[in-house]
Amino acid sequence: MKAFSFFIPAENFTYSFVLPSKTMNGAEFVNTAGLRHPDFLTKTNAARIGLTVSDAIVGEECWQEYKTFANDLQSIVNKIVAMNMEVTYECLQDAFLHICDDHINRFGRLFYHDLLSYADLATYVSMAIYDAPTDAYHSFYKNAVYNVMNTFPTKVLHDFFGEYISYADNPVFE
Repeated sequence: MKAFSFFIPAENFTYSFVLPSKTMNGAEFVNTAGLRHPDFLTKTNAARIGLTVSDAIVGEECWQEYKTFANDLQSIVNKIVAMNMEVTYECLQDAFLHICDDHINRFGRLFYHDLLSYADLATYVSMAIYDAPTDAYHSFYKNAVYNVMNTFPTKVLHDFFGEYISYADNPVFE
């Protein structure tokens, strides 16, 4: 298990959460899909994280490299801190949208699996701040994903071949 903490000056409070972790192929990974909305559960993109097909995790697990997750967490926390306000769901949605926008500005596109990874992250930040039922996190997750897909309709790509994902799509990676 890996613990993550972040401080929000506007609330003068440190929040924390814990994710399952394990070492695979010499690198540390955390399972980020524990709060993922069921409509978005996908097979892990094994090639993206350097795993063999036999290592790929299916279903409710999505393994992300620990360092990448920690860096992305710091980025979203920096966005929230820069807003200098009480953290609301709207604030979290705005920070999530900015993180995706930053990614698009750097790379010119956002792959669907990266979008889901960012949504996982934002949902864990939400969980650390709010004690809510799972349905609330699922609703936040779904709204966050669809908001990005609506805001950047020609920038969210299914894969390297450049197929765009529309608001109505719910891709399944095989």
